[in-house]
Amino acid sequence: MAERFQTLIDFHHQQEDGLRRRLAVLEHERAESVARAAALAATRIASAAQVDWQGREQLARYWMKISADIAAIATATARLDQVIAKVRGELVEVHRQITTFGKLQERDRAAAQQTRARHEARQGDEFAARRWLEAQS
Repeated sequence: MAERFQTLIDFHHQQEDGLRRRLAVLEHERAESVARAAALAATRIASAAQVDWQGREQLARYWMKISADIAAIATATARLDQVIAKVRGELVEVHRQITTFGKLQERDRAAAQQTRARHEARQGDEFAARRWLEAQS
C-alpha cells in the first residue's frame, strides 16, 4: 500500500525540479547580460583612447549608443532579478510543502509503528492469558 501523501510529495518534487531548471536558465541569462554590459563598458572605455580630436563628435554618438545599450541591458537585468526572486520564492514554498508532507509521513509511520507494537503486546497478553487458563483447567 502506498504511503499517504506520497503522490503530493512526488508532485512537489517534480515542481521543485522544474523550478530549479527554470532558475538555472534565468541565472544563466542574467550572467550573460551582465557580461555583455561589462564588455560594452570596456569597449566604450577602450574606444576613447583610440580617437583623435577630429573624431570626438563621432565618439560622442558612439558613447551615447553604447550607454543606451548598457541601460537597456541593466533594465533587462533588473527584470530578470525580479523573476529570479519570484522563482526562488516559489522554490522555497515548494520545498516547504515537501518538508511538511514528509513530516506528516514520518508521523504516520511512527503512529503505525506504535499501533503494531500495541497489537503485538496485546497478542502476547492474550497468549499468556490463554496459557494461564489452560494451566488452570
